[in-house]
Amino acid sequence: QKGSDPKIINCSFEGNYARPGYVYQGGREGGNENDYPQPFGRDTVGPWGLRWIQTGARVGRDGYLITYGRTAGGAFYFEEGANVTLEGCVFDENQAYEVRYYDDPAVATRGGAIYSDPNVVLNIMPYTISRQFTADAGSNILAFSQAVNSQTGTPVRVTNTGGALPAPLLENRDYYLIILNGYQVRLAATEADAFAGLFIDITSIGTGTHCLNISLYSEFTGNMAGAVYVSRGAELTVERAQFINNNSTILPDDTAGLFAISGGITIVQDANCPAKISHCEFAGNRSHVAGGAVWTASDVDFHDCIMNGNVSLGHGGAVY
Repeated sequence: QKGSDPKIINCSFEGNYARPGYVYQGGREGGNENDYPQPFGRDTVGPWGLRWIQTGARVGRDGYLITYGRTAGGAFYFEEGANVTLEGCVFDENQAYEVRYYDDPAVATRGGAIYSDPNVVLNIMPYTISRQFTADAGSNILAFSQAVNSQTGTPVRVTNTGGALPAPLLENRDYYLIILNGYQVRLAATEADAFAGLFIDITSIGTGTHCLNISLYSEFTGNMAGAVYVSRGAELTVERAQFINNNSTILPDDTAGLFAISGGITIVQDANCPAKISHCEFAGNRSHVAGGAVWTASDVDFHDCIMNGNVSLGHGGAVY
């Protein structure tokens, strides 16, 4: 809501959608009894690309039903002036779209996962959890009494109170998890080492209380109509997030769309300050216009980001 300050932590948003409704020849009397249509997809309207009338369109009025892009934000729509913090949230296969005529395909609008009105402060951050651990110098294993729900390659940091960390571990530097099970891990010096199983040799168990701080990334996967759309005057900060296989359109081979520009993040003009995007991964995102991963009309500061396999049908496979 306008002027609100929501803080949303470690939540998952899957399969949500914003749409004005489906239209069907003859409306409800046309023979379809489903009052509450499901999202556009293979399992609800048949194979990709078939027109609605061929696949059993959902109920609605005969004729046009179009909002000219005002339908937006499959999971979240933040009104003007909101100050939003999202920490470690997952957005998977959310959609925003409309249907122009009863026998037309769906048309993407804006913000399959998140749409913000003008002058919104949007912070997409990791969520950090802490677990106390003990170290074993013989096996190089860190053990927890409370389970760790994470993945190999996740960045972590270690801290100590009342003593010294196990050698050679240091505070204020990143290590990377090698998951053995929910209660045991090893640490690697780099992400590549973690995936290769190359772990750090623990030479002493240390003293005092040790804590492992785990950063849970925000994840945007498979959202349609783009993952995030921020309007003019926005202040956007994205840290430690993954944008994987997001699409600016609804149909994979569709070149139509209203306002969904980038598959990943769309930033319109006149931002209050440069957007800050750091320690993020953009992979397999697709745009029908420009900027497969990011399209921006404002300044952006990128730091330590990975762009891999993003595609645009126009300009800028990664960034435009």
